Amino acid sequence: MKISQVFLTLAAVGLAFAHPEGHEQEQIAHAAHHVAMTRRAVEFHKRCSSQMAKRHLMRRCHTSDVQRQVQFNTTCILTPEVTQGPYYVDNEVLRANVTEGQPGVPLKLDLLVMNINTCEPYPNAAVTIWHANSTGVYSGYEVEGTAGANFLRGAQITNDSGVVAFDSVFPGWYTGRAVHIHTMVHINGSKADNGSYIGGTAIHTGQLFFAQELIDSIASIDPYATSTQQRMNNTDDSILQEENSGGYNAYAQYEAVNGSIENGIVSWITLGVDENTQNGDGSGSGTGGGAPPSGSGSPPSGSAPSGSPPSGAAPAASAS
Repeated sequence: MKISQVFLTLAAVGLAFAHPEGHEQEQIAHAAHHVAMTRRAVEFHKRCSSQMAKRHLMRRCHTSDVQRQVQFNTTCILTPEVTQGPYYVDNEVLRANVTEGQPGVPLKLDLLVMNINTCEPYPNAAVTIWHANSTGVYSGYEVEGTAGANFLRGAQITNDSGVVAFDSVFPGWYTGRAVHIHTMVHINGSKADNGSYIGGTAIHTGQLFFAQELIDSIASIDPYATSTQQRMNNTDDSILQEENSGGYNAYAQYEAVNGSIENGIVSWITLGVDENTQNGDGSGSGTGGGAPPSGSGSPPSGSAPSGSPPSGAAPAASAS
């Protein structure tokens, strides 16, 4: 983000203070927060740009159909905090494959955790992800008809390069939200005897998003095409706009496997974290998580999908 944008925002705050009436006090607070985030982004970028120019962090990704190099965006910018939403589960199991037989377009998701104070990768941090299945249903909740299920959620510890890699399926959507994946980063926790990650402190709570053209293409493929949930475009999702601010790019980069989306997606994104700004319970600073998806049915069984997605429908979800 350019320095001139900071001054423009400061000017807007000045105008707001000149007319502090009614709900404008809330707007003032929001604008001040945006200025602070912008200043931090500019400061970190200036401080670390020379370091980043000397580094070229890459990771080799493997799927059953493709082997390629992923180049992360190593810009040293803090990832904004947003709401964790209504379907977070504490103490997720440490595992790379979270699919559990859910049908959909295969997704290989790589995340790089970057320490914005040093502009170096953050090793030994626990990255948790969770998202809805192809028809908008989350696991692990009675209201979803999935109590006791654990599909499409899990955690991993970053390696020496600050990277974790998950195998999942491309998320579906539910009424009131654009397509997204929840993320949370913890430090100083440990692995329990049952394989879950326990304790520690949350230093980031956020969500990542995908290009609208990719979502539109996948929406025509079964079982996504069978969803009865109303799909929200990226431009209409206020949480996306909040995450995609302060110079941070909340859209994951992606590439189709062998040029075909139905073969799968390789996707990657960087999470910039500040261990000195801790979230406590990890609730984030966003407001609201959209209307909770509704639906019933237990998760389908079987092995994780490969190649073209199967035609069987995932648990149905009714629009709310």
